[in-house]
Amino acid sequence: MFPHQQTFSFAKKSEKDKKQDKKEKEKDAVHAQFEGKDLDAVKKDYEEQLGALLADMDEALKQIRTGRAAPNMFDHLEVTAYGEKHPFSDLCQVIVKGSNQLLVRVFDDAAKEDVIKALQRAQDFDMNVTVEGKDIKVKLGTSKKEH
Repeated sequence: MFPHQQTFSFAKKSEKDKKQDKKEKEKDAVHAQFEGKDLDAVKKDYEEQLGALLADMDEALKQIRTGRAAPNMFDHLEVTAYGEKHPFSDLCQVIVKGSNQLLVRVFDDAAKEDVIKALQRAQDFDMNVTVEGKDIKVKLGTSKKEH
């Protein structure tokens, strides 16, 4: 009857076919992104990005509090002394004296009160700050277990 009859299929695509199409589109997008670019330049860009991410990760890991005294635990603090803000480590040295005690040795006695104020403002620690001679003694509180 009809010598040349065209048939159409309107069936839904299976999940497998949809996933395959998605993978093909992603693959084509990656190829288009790097087409015509020098492989060494792309590699260098990614190495620089990875280096920056690793540096950020290293800094983030340093911020983790273990509940034990560490000499770098006040590095993020800024002290207002001499009319300007200074990093904590520029004005004093921190010495660990046990698992929950630190000794803060201030380089200049004129900045001692400012360092004490900065320590007392530190809200992320449960600690007791006292003056012991020329130094500042910091006793960290015990961590409270959650039940």
